[in-house]
Amino acid sequence: RQPDLGGEQPVAAVFVFDTSPSMGYKAADRTRLDDARRRALDLLGEFPDGSRVAVVDPVNPVGTWERSLADAR
Repeated sequence: RQPDLGGEQPVAAVFVFDTSPSMGYKAADRTRLDDARRRALDLLGEFPDGSRVAVVDPVNPVGTWERSLADAR
């Protein structure tokens, strides 16, 4: 289900990207990681100003909050 992000209230979101070798599998000239990245960028485009985002890689699970949506991109 698509989250409703159309409001004006900022959100806090954590994106966890699987960077294991299986994410390198390709379909239609794109990897699974490419698809995950594209989906995250789509969601970031819907976040209201003032939202906070952290990006985490399970290999190094110590994530930090990005300073802005642009930094998260």
